[in-house]
Amino acid sequence: MLVTTLVILHGQVVDAEEVVRDSLAVGVPPPDGPRGLLVTLVSVEDAAFHLAYVAVAAYALVLDSEGRPTGVDLLHPLVELTPSEQVVLRTALVRQSWGAWARSPQHVRDFLGRPDPPVLLADAARQLGIPLPTLANAAVGERLPTIRAGDRHLVYLATVVEAQDRGLLHFQRGRPRRGS
Repeated sequence: MLVTTLVILHGQVVDAEEVVRDSLAVGVPPPDGPRGLLVTLVSVEDAAFHLAYVAVAAYALVLDSEGRPTGVDLLHPLVELTPSEQVVLRTALVRQSWGAWARSPQHVRDFLGRPDPPVLLADAARQLGIPLPTLANAAVGERLPTIRAGDRHLVYLATVVEAQDRGLLHFQRGRPRRGS
């Protein structure tokens, strides 16, 4: 298990150790002022050593007049993030590890604004009109991160589209051509 603590200030995600130098007081931020976030991210590796984000906890930061964190509301974890906070955090997690994001459980994706449930690999192929062997080969070759549930592979439709955008799926027979 790997625990990472991040801070979101002014639309930027940074490591908490870079921003929080001293201890923070526990307190409630003013409702009308700007807020930052203190985010705890828990990642776990499965038996095949594939990383997945399994938990995210977010707390409101109390900011001073210069926008530096002075306190945190540890007594009231946030159950919802604003759409802009979701985008910033989701983008940072995808950038940190796309595979871990693609394997994250439904509650993590819900919290970060992606509520679509995972589907079986065969259902994804059917819904997107992609040949099942293409997706299966990509899953076996780790070009398409999947969630393993026994002998089944689950995948989010958005992950398949992201894999297509990244050029990780090809539809011709044989091996993909290597660029020179």
